[in-house]
Order: sequence, then structure tokens, then C-alpha cells
Amino acid sequence: MQTVTLERQKLKIRHVIRDLLKGNTDAQANVFVSRSTKFDHTELPAILIYPDSERVRLFDQAPKRYGRNFALKIEVIGVGKNDDELDAQLETIGEQIENLLEANEDNEETLKPITNSVQLTGSRYSFEGEGQTPIGSLILDYDIEFIKYALPEGLELNAFLGVDTKWKLPETEPTTSTDVDRAKDKIDLPQT
Repeated sequence: MQTVTLERQKLKIRHVIRDLLKGNTDAQANVFVSRSTKFDHTELPAILIYPDSERVRLFDQAPKRYGRNFALKIEVIGVGKNDDELDAQLETIGEQIENLLEANEDNEETLKPITNSVQLTGSRYSFEGEGQTPIGSLILDYDIEFIKYALPEGLELNAFLGVDTKWKLPETEPTTSTDVDRAKDKIDLPQT
């Protein structure tokens, strides 16, 4: 059985989102799961998908699972002949991304099997003011929630065979050695 690590789970989510966006926005095939991709302005617009931070909480105990929320950034980098054209390009692609992710959140063939929720939490713009060609970006902030087992798939804990217990009995009379012995048990658990 193949073990799915946490890093591969997050990368798988990014790859599914990349595949949803590739060819379905005005960025066409320029969709990447890395923030370190370099572009020439002739290759724009492009979309970069990368993680930012993560929050973890205990989801349940038996078996132990964690609820994980990681902040995913989807950055649209665009270019225009002027500021208005750049603004329009960023807005259009941003709306296309939002619509695609919203439409696929409950899709059993895309996001549903690997996420619990995909929520847009904010956005921000930045612009490069120096140079003849206006270049800017729109960063969409998403909160991606998924559940992850504490142990990787295929790894099991040792069997829980028995428990040694000691009972603390209220002292009503002085204890004798037989009273102390009565306060201990060894419990053998049935195995299935």
C-alpha cells in the first residue's frame, strides 16, 4: 500500500486546482504550482499556485485525525498596454478562477474527494510602476480544509492487548495487605 504523506496531500490539491484552471482561463496553459517560476512579459498572463501557512486542530481521537487548514495563494500575473487593460485582465482571470473553484468544490471527480472545503478569504493587488509596460498581480487567498490521519496510510499501531490498572479506594478503615491487592487489576482485551 502506498503511503500518502502530508506534503504530497497538499501538492495533490495544488495539482488538481492547476488542472482545473489550465486551459479554462485567459491564462490558458500558463498555470504553475510554484511561486519561483520566471516569466518574460510576452508569456503573460500566468497563474501561480502556492501554499502560504497552515493551521492544525485535533479533529477526532479514534483513529486520531487532524483537521488541517492551509492558506493557498493563487496569484495572477498580468500585463497590459495600459493600466485599464491590466486591471480588466486581472479582474477577468480572477473571476474565472473564483467561478471554477466554486463550481468544483463539491465535484466528486475533482476537489470533493481530497478537500472538505475551499473558501475564498480575500484578495489583493500589486503593480509594477517602473517600466513602459504595466505589469501587475492579483493574489487570491484561499483557505483549503482537509482531514488527515495522524498516521500515514498503511502504518498501524501495535495491538492494544491489555491494561494494568490500580484503583484508588477511599480509606474508611486502615488497609491490610489484602485490601491493597484488591485495588489492582490486569485486564486482557479481546482481539478481533
